[in-house]
Amino acid sequence: MRNIEITKWNGLDHLENNKDYYKKIFLNNKIIAFRNVNADKNLQQKIMIYFGDLLGWVPNSLNPNGPDYFEDHHKQMVNRSFVEKNELMLNWHIEWVQFEENPHYGATWNMTQFDCDYDTGNTLFIDTSEIYNLLDKESAEFLDKCKVVLLYKGEKKEFNYIKDHWITGEKCVRPHMSRYGPLRLAEFDKRIPTKIEEKKFIELHHSIYENIYNNKEIVYIHRWEKGDLLVPDLFKFAHAVTGGFKENERRLDGIFGRLHTPIY
Repeated sequence: MRNIEITKWNGLDHLENNKDYYKKIFLNNKIIAFRNVNADKNLQQKIMIYFGDLLGWVPNSLNPNGPDYFEDHHKQMVNRSFVEKNELMLNWHIEWVQFEENPHYGATWNMTQFDCDYDTGNTLFIDTSEIYNLLDKESAEFLDKCKVVLLYKGEKKEFNYIKDHWITGEKCVRPHMSRYGPLRLAEFDKRIPTKIEEKKFIELHHSIYENIYNNKEIVYIHRWEKGDLLVPDLFKFAHAVTGGFKENERRLDGIFGRLHTPIY
């Protein structure tokens, strides 16, 4: 695994006066990990709007409204179950890929409570443009032509399996890996796919799925401390969370950045 680089927090004024510097870090590292920010809700909102202006997401100065949320992973602690530190508490996923018309671009993740042992509750990341670049030419060209469908809450959601990054134009794999059910190939090269193409897609998707879960060499890791604030590229990054902590020991306050004002 590769460690996420820590960036020194120098305050809002430093952000405003060094826009090229922070944009370069974000694009090069796919994430900015600030330490000792200790942001309250107001400061986190200001940071979120700053990066919205810089990187092209909502919320931003023109549209500062965006719902916040918190994550303490109580949903993953069914009947107070305990997940060991070297196991996944939250499985690998990419944020809401099925909402292609309003994709998630990034977030601010603010660790407001961390009463855990060091090296527990880590967040793991995989760059899905790196996954794409690991494909052989034939497989990459095949997946470029794939539109998939997922049944989400009784509604069919179609989206492209490969999408260009909104800033760099890099091709990113956009698989869905959640509890809502298997992906199916809906279109291939803008037409109804053949049975052979459907079979090939399933094989490639399973191969990518296995690579994400089992290839430790492509994983980045962030080991949290209270007061950390992360700005991840959630278009590129698939992510997961490890265990090792109990209920009411860890709380992350988040704000998502999207293409449009959230509508769901």
